[in-house]
Amino acid sequence: MPAFGDRLTDAEIGAVIEHLRGWWGPREREFQARVSERDPMPEPPAR
Repeated sequence: MPAFGDRLTDAEIGAVIEHLRGWWGPREREFQARVSERDPMPEPPAR
């Protein structure tokens, strides 16, 4: 999330994402689980 890189910490960005995911229904969770299994997030670069 480069636009917030100098404003939010990684933990704060993670909290925002978790908050948004709280609004997902079962269909969205299942879809994301399949996508994440197929194409996991890469490790973030060292700062």
